Amino acid sequence: MESKLAKLEQDTLTNSLEIVHHKVRLLMEVWKVFFDEICYLDYLTSLPSSIEQFLGEIYCLTMNFCVRKTQQIRELQNKIYELKRVLGMRDSMLDGWGQGNMSLDRKVAQLQQQINTLQQQADERKRLMEEYTLEEVQLLKELGEAAPPHEPLCANAETGFLPDAQKMAQFADYLSRLRAEKVKRITTRDELQSDIRKKAQQLDWVPRKDRHRQLINEQTLIPSLSNLHELQHLDFVLSGLLERKQQQQEQQTNTAKQQSKKTKKHDKRKKQNRSEEPTIPPSGTDPDADEEEKVEEQKQWSESRKKTVSPPPVPPSSPVSEVDISVSSPTNGLFEKTIEAYMRVEKKAGRPADRQKIIQEMFRRFRASINVWWERCLILPNERQQCKVLYTDQLDEDAFVAHIEQQKLLQSYYHENEAIFRLIYQWAELWNRALQLQEQLKQCTDGECKVPQELAEVNEQLATIRKQLEGKCREFEQRCQVKFTMYGMPVMQVLQRCQDKREKLKLAKSCKLQQAPVLRSKASFIRQQLSPEMVLELSLMLRDLLIEKQTEEQTDEKQSETDTDDSNRGSDDDGGSSSSSSRSNSNTSSDDGGEVDHKRDDELLEEAFASATAAVTT
Repeated sequence: MESKLAKLEQDTLTNSLEIVHHKVRLLMEVWKVFFDEICYLDYLTSLPSSIEQFLGEIYCLTMNFCVRKTQQIRELQNKIYELKRVLGMRDSMLDGWGQGNMSLDRKVAQLQQQINTLQQQADERKRLMEEYTLEEVQLLKELGEAAPPHEPLCANAETGFLPDAQKMAQFADYLSRLRAEKVKRITTRDELQSDIRKKAQQLDWVPRKDRHRQLINEQTLIPSLSNLHELQHLDFVLSGLLERKQQQQEQQTNTAKQQSKKTKKHDKRKKQNRSEEPTIPPSGTDPDADEEEKVEEQKQWSESRKKTVSPPPVPPSSPVSEVDISVSSPTNGLFEKTIEAYMRVEKKAGRPADRQKIIQEMFRRFRASINVWWERCLILPNERQQCKVLYTDQLDEDAFVAHIEQQKLLQSYYHENEAIFRLIYQWAELWNRALQLQEQLKQCTDGECKVPQELAEVNEQLATIRKQLEGKCREFEQRCQVKFTMYGMPVMQVLQRCQDKREKLKLAKSCKLQQAPVLRSKASFIRQQLSPEMVLELSLMLRDLLIEKQTEEQTDEKQSETDTDDSNRGSDDDGGSSSSSSRSNSNTSSDDGGEVDHKRDDELLEEAFASATAAVTT
């Protein structure tokens, strides 16, 4: 590379000398022809100085350009150094900055680009610093903190230095902890206020002090540490008073029972003494023995009541209500009994019995069953988020009971309004069929097409179902004082919207076919005849069979998707009347219990799990 450069320089000098030599000779000939001897000699002697002056001017211009660029580079370097000092960055050279072959213009361009980048970083850091400072002040104000417990983000603002990236990241983490602390304190405040109001209502206590009323009833109470401590102290005092009141009530009830027993014995003895003809009672008929027999009969009756399945609770007007885990009813060891039964079944089958995995499997099945009932009740997913049972990480007996209560709540709501749900399912199926027939009617060109007749029958059935549904919804509204809703809107409004927009009413798969009420009692009777181990073992076997069946059905569906359109067209042309009659028969058979054979596999699995749980409770 150096030899080529030296050769190029030598060639440049040689060419330049040849050009100068040629031009000088040309000028000498011109001057000799057109000027006299004196002028010719004068021009000839001044020519070298003129050439030197011309090249000197070029050299001066070049050096002045280099000086200006060098000065600009120094100014840019100083600016970069100042920006890095403000940002708290270490000084580092640009890539290729120490190479001697870099031109001055390229150096200036790189320095200007670096200055722009650093200036953007400085502006962004200033903006973040202002946002962080304002958010910190706001959070501390909402938490009731007087002063920040750490040094400020920019300790020396007058120097112009900005915090470095590490300090900004630490401050962002501090703000995130403040936000979490705010949410935690607000939750604690709301829980304490709710508990205190409940206990005050049970104690019939009305606060007289303004401070107590502010602590209990103010929804925007600042969740400072002092306010939370006062709420905790008030809750502690009310808890002690409530516990003392409950103890007194229990003592009073016990004394009242003892007093009533004494009075009954005394009255019995008086009646025996006053009898005219004294009769000798047979052995074992004395009052104490009679009372013991009554106690034994009462125990046997209570045990028989425990063995029978208790009826569901009163159906609510809406299932969108929370089941609190902390206040769930006791279960007399139902959770442990279910786990032990599962472990016995796993050991009997030769599988490893892991307690934690069994608990997770139990809750997974329960939540799957609850989700199925959510779908059947036509409730939106965002409304389901109000159910804290499905989103808790707590897997203990209280959560287990809360799952049972949540499922009972949904089941009671569904069975109370089962007639309305069935009408909605039938209307959706017929409406989707009507839309399909309308599309077929547009494509039908044959004069003997039976699509219009079938469409008229479907429309007639839709009108009949709509009238029945309106009547059922009016009864529900009179009974519950609220409108019956599906997917967060009144039912009739949803149906009218589908008809106006000519769009299908899409329902979940679990809404299409339901279990017949006639066989439900039979299934529960058979379930009571089986042992808990047998029910659990059957449910696990059913789970394995259903997994194999689902895989086979998926492969069959993929193979049959390509032939679906041709088969639908053939069925529409050849058997329109038969499809309408079969559909009407299916509608009537859905009320008579014909849907049991077509029940979905996941519903069978969840019913088996519920059967196992019910068997363990007995």
